[in-house]
Amino acid sequence: MNEQFENAISYFKKTILDELEDIKCWVAGGAVRDYFSLGYPKSDIDIFFPDEEQYNAADSKLKDNGHKCVVDNGSGKMYKVKTRLIHIVKSHFFDSPIATIGSFDFTVCCASVSRGDVEHVGTFFQDLARRRLVINALPFPLSTMQRLQKYIKKGYWICNGGLLRIAKAIKEIDFEDKKQNNIAFYPDGSPKFIRID
Repeated sequence: MNEQFENAISYFKKTILDELEDIKCWVAGGAVRDYFSLGYPKSDIDIFFPDEEQYNAADSKLKDNGHKCVVDNGSGKMYKVKTRLIHIVKSHFFDSPIATIGSFDFTVCCASVSRGDVEHVGTFFQDLARRRLVINALPFPLSTMQRLQKYIKKGYWICNGGLLRIAKAIKEIDFEDKKQNNIAFYPDGSPKFIRID
């Protein structure tokens, strides 16, 4: 394992994973992206789990350790741990870190850190270095369109082919079918922007 990966594992273990040592979980998404591009996570740290039992164990552990829950919105909880916001994710469970990052929309978020490994898609580091947005998956295309704006403000760019993929995915949404699994709705019937990362 290279030194850069060892440093990332050490950083996230010290930040939160050691505290959750007896719980199967991993960090994935924006915090890992920030770590590899900035040297530290600028955003909250998203923790993913294989099932609700592990999520509940993490929730109990953070409470028992005296950390304050600052957000509880049904899709997970946000805890203040030292100076960091730790988001334990309940809305989506995954069997593994690879399955987790496989569901993220842009490749620049497709990396995870566990206690013993760093996982990433093949072009993660190249896309991150070039600040290039490449579509990995589009489970929630409306959210991807919204996130695209955020990334462009940060200096990222997307090619016309990527824009076309997002547009085609949005076109496939039947806004009248309230039971689709790739879109959620507010009680008044308007579409809700949901996301995994």
